[in-house]
Amino acid sequence: MEECRRIGVPVLGPSVNESLLRFSVNTKGAVRFGMGGMKGVGENAVREIIAQREADGQFKNLFDLLQRIDLRQANRKTIECLILGGAMDDFEGTHRAMYFSEEEGGRSFVEKAIKYVQGKKNDAESAQASLFGEGSGEELPPPTMPDVPEWPSIVALKKEKEINGMYLSSHPLDDYRTEIKYFCNATLSRLNHVESILGREVTVAGIVTDAQHRISKMGKGWGIFRLEDFQGDYEFKLFGEDYLKFRHFFDNEQLLYIKARGRKFNQRQGEGFIERLSVDVAEVRLLSEVLEESSKSLEIKLDLQQLTTPLVDELHELLSLHPGKKRVKLHVIDLEEKLDIKLPVKEFKVTIAKDLLQVLEQHDHLQPKVIS
Repeated sequence: MEECRRIGVPVLGPSVNESLLRFSVNTKGAVRFGMGGMKGVGENAVREIIAQREADGQFKNLFDLLQRIDLRQANRKTIECLILGGAMDDFEGTHRAMYFSEEEGGRSFVEKAIKYVQGKKNDAESAQASLFGEGSGEELPPPTMPDVPEWPSIVALKKEKEINGMYLSSHPLDDYRTEIKYFCNATLSRLNHVESILGREVTVAGIVTDAQHRISKMGKGWGIFRLEDFQGDYEFKLFGEDYLKFRHFFDNEQLLYIKARGRKFNQRQGEGFIERLSVDVAEVRLLSEVLEESSKSLEIKLDLQQLTTPLVDELHELLSLHPGKKRVKLHVIDLEEKLDIKLPVKEFKVTIAKDLLQVLEQHDHLQPKVIS
């Protein structure tokens, strides 16, 4: 998925209004996740949804979908999985938490909706079977969608991954791309090749997807922790003092920044020794704290040919909007004259924030660099 995004091919989550059974490419050239890849959504249910969509057009909302499909092919569990995986995100004015809001009697809204539609279908069948074709009485309006807050992103994404096997609508690390860009020098998949980082410090970031705290036969604590980033994952094992020092960071859904180093050592085996490789954790921090705690100064690179009075005024105005305690330097270069100097901007100290870095990154003539 990340490779598709890297080369500019959009990857879209499942949708009852567009997805097929398997992965497909839509009319705009985007890859659309197939409903058949969703946990709890069977092939018969998918084929029923597709058949009704092709026969009568796209579904307008949950009630329209429930009314048109055969609920014997797509039961309540299937509908819930479709919602949790994001397949009904297209429905205007709704979000996933609405469907699972607890209604009177302890039922969720989706249960209430299914009961309502099933009742309508039963009434229609009864009327059709009766001698005079009369319904059971006045038709009740559909239940109103509840007004409830959206789930926190991390909650919605956790449920989405449980259904789809991957993050699709977004990724928990999306809000921390700035931290990853400026403070990480490797991806987690790199750690699976320990020989490439022997004696070198690498910095990585990720979300904890599996945390296991254990006790050894000797009564000492140790742990296995799986961390995932945009490209892959890595399983860390911590023992002894390292475990005691860092164990409080390792909880599921925690976003972490880790400094590690590859190490080669000899392990006794029988009467001899065998060479082993390991990844040693040197430091663990919350990813949310890295930008503030690790950034020492801001360096802004520009070409001497672009150093004009209007640009200087523009830069001063931008820096003045982010007052703080971090130093600023201009890194001025001129390739023709082989000039490369760094000039302190003494009149400004700034707060190195994401919005400041993003504005600098988008500027045609300025290149920011965070010094840690």
